[in-house]
Amino acid sequence: MGAEGSTKFLFDRKAQLRVVLREGSERDVDELEIIDAGADDIQDGADGELIVYGAPEELGKIRDDLIAKGFNVKAAELVFIPKNTVEVTDVESAQKILALIDVIDELDDVLNVASALELSDEVAERFSK
Repeated sequence: MGAEGSTKFLFDRKAQLRVVLREGSERDVDELEIIDAGADDIQDGADGELIVYGAPEELGKIRDDLIAKGFNVKAAELVFIPKNTVEVTDVESAQKILALIDVIDELDDVLNVASALELSDEVAERFSK
């Protein structure tokens, strides 16, 4: 086992917010407002939400600015984003890796587990059933 933080260099720490676009507003206008609030990146999320990324030290500022501008901020947290991902293409390996992640996550000393795992579409489809 590695020491605490021994794999931290494999990830970027980011502020991540799930934001709902303002009703009656144009997407382009909303995206510019989000960028003005301090966002570095905006991606499409589920159910029409946007996933907004920014500097970790700016999380509170971005959240407060977006709320003040009328956005519905569903979630705001600090996350670790992998610099490189590893795609798993077979179900058996994916099951073993996910089981290991579950075991690690259940340890009392573990707060969060970050992974560079990326499931292939075929494997992800098998797990969604």
